[in-house]
Amino acid sequence: MNANLIRKVVLPSYDYFCGRTVIQHLELLHSADKMSCEELLKMQNERLEKLLIYAHQNIEIYRQIDKKEDIREWLQSFPIMTKKFILEKGKSLLTIDNLNSGGYHRTGGTTGVPSNVFMTHQEYSTAQATQLHWLSWLGYSLGDRILQMGIGRKRNLTKQLKDIILNTDYFQLHDINHGDFSNLFKRNDKHDEVFLMGYPNVINEMVEDYSEKLNHPHIKGILTFGEKLSSYMKEHIEMKMNSKIIETYGAAEGMMIASQKDHEFLYIMSPNVVVEIVDDEGNLLNDGEIGNVLVTNLNTFSMPLIRYKIGDLGSILPRESYPQKREMEYPLLKKIIGRENDFIKTPEGRLFNIFSIAVILSAMYQNILQYQIIQNELDKIQIHYILKGDADLTKDIKEQIKQKLIKHFKSDKIKIIFVKKTKLMHYKSGKIQLISRRC
Repeated sequence: MNANLIRKVVLPSYDYFCGRTVIQHLELLHSADKMSCEELLKMQNERLEKLLIYAHQNIEIYRQIDKKEDIREWLQSFPIMTKKFILEKGKSLLTIDNLNSGGYHRTGGTTGVPSNVFMTHQEYSTAQATQLHWLSWLGYSLGDRILQMGIGRKRNLTKQLKDIILNTDYFQLHDINHGDFSNLFKRNDKHDEVFLMGYPNVINEMVEDYSEKLNHPHIKGILTFGEKLSSYMKEHIEMKMNSKIIETYGAAEGMMIASQKDHEFLYIMSPNVVVEIVDDEGNLLNDGEIGNVLVTNLNTFSMPLIRYKIGDLGSILPRESYPQKREMEYPLLKKIIGRENDFIKTPEGRLFNIFSIAVILSAMYQNILQYQIIQNELDKIQIHYILKGDADLTKDIKEQIKQKLIKHFKSDKIKIIFVKKTKLMHYKSGKIQLISRRC
């Protein structure tokens, strides 16, 4: 489908009938790419002021915070929002009554506490627009084919319609046969040029099944999300697929925070967010210093997330260290320290990333609230888990999970032990250490 037709007719019609604002936000970001740092800061401050005034007027816990003339000082007088607060008292942040206008987005619990964050359809579409915009940094145009991976098993009618409009082939990792991606590539014509979106660990596995010599489609660009893209994986994937790959940084709460483009650092999307780095006492740190990442989402008003402690450690690049040749004037993230790219290793030497295991656990038993994989010996792994409420993990369910994992690992030499816990190990950032391997 022609890109102009999609931009001028099809996507605006989708937005109108489905209550989205994809085109509107795409145009905002396209304009922002061309702005000076002063223009970007002015726009960010205007959007921030609008959000803080709205929250001050509509949310009880913010009403007693006196307005300050300096918008950044006012922001810093707001309390740090935690996932624990949202889990226990999140409804007190809701500013609308009609919950049919959107839905809750549940985090996975890798930060220690899972949470449900409400967003209207319009608000969530800003996240969709930002991902499309980041794809355009790789050369993507509306109508180009996209291969997108995910772990969600439900694809509602609106998302299916979006996939059709945007020429997207969405595949669930659960449906891939134990890491065999060759059939996925065969679903696309050998003459296709496609853009790939997904988890870097999984893409790193995919490259072993990929070859243009086997009439697989040409991968024009790769956008990663969900976990850290290591320098090793970046080099390995780019070499095998002969394609540029960029790392993005976001959150399941619908926040599209930053992305690489023309250098190793990540452009902070200042039209979307305000990023602060604070110490453990909540004091603002200087650029370059590593601390807790706080994010204020400038796109959500139905359940404002202000100074939200996302669960990562990171640092903002000092302006004097900016690359001289950079294509845009957005502020830059220097480093994000979140989940490490950990693996389970089998006695046969095979490596399996956490997402392939997560798919099996969530599919087999949905009452596991949080989990952690411990491997101190090659032939033994422990699954530490916390269940929802009064749920029980029966002997039969444990056995089913064991057999599924053994089949997935392609190894009958691994002993799998389940250990019920009330608390799991954490990184200093607060995120759960999903895999601990010492062998």
